[in-house]
Amino acid sequence: MDRDSKKRDHDRKQVTKTSATIPDYQRPQPVFCEGPDSIPINETGIDLLACKVVHDSLERHINVVPLETHWFLNSKRALADSGLPTPKCVIITVKGIPKDAQSCCAPCTGSGLDSFVIPGDCTGNRGTWLKEQSQRIYDALKSHPLPFVLKSQETFGGAGTFIAKTEEER
Repeated sequence: MDRDSKKRDHDRKQVTKTSATIPDYQRPQPVFCEGPDSIPINETGIDLLACKVVHDSLERHINVVPLETHWFLNSKRALADSGLPTPKCVIITVKGIPKDAQSCCAPCTGSGLDSFVIPGDCTGNRGTWLKEQSQRIYDALKSHPLPFVLKSQETFGGAGTFIAKTEEER
């Protein structure tokens, strides 16, 4: 049994153990699957999905909350712009989006990576876009007074949070 199989087996046992403490009439009927692409929608009669952590491959399913709304509500920008009491925020955003990988260069079309990944050796417009946008972010960070907290957008639960107190940490 590989590591992933052991983890899945452990997770199922934990869910079963926890669910056993709930009366039968209130007990949820969990559905276990390998990932978003293998949710047995028709087999289990699922008509709507409601997720905490959204994955792009859920787009083909009917979701309680549209995925774009979900992404926004879980974003750092939504929190910063919400009017809730938070520390002073400066939002740094990229401009535009990179072109499609298939219309770029040999490293992008032949890398075997997901199409949203821009390979480090990209010689086309996607690599240029990435360098320009990265430089915009670096410049903004260089000019921001210390100390500061940097929160990356694509993370949950404190991951992607960095505290810069010194020039070296910047």
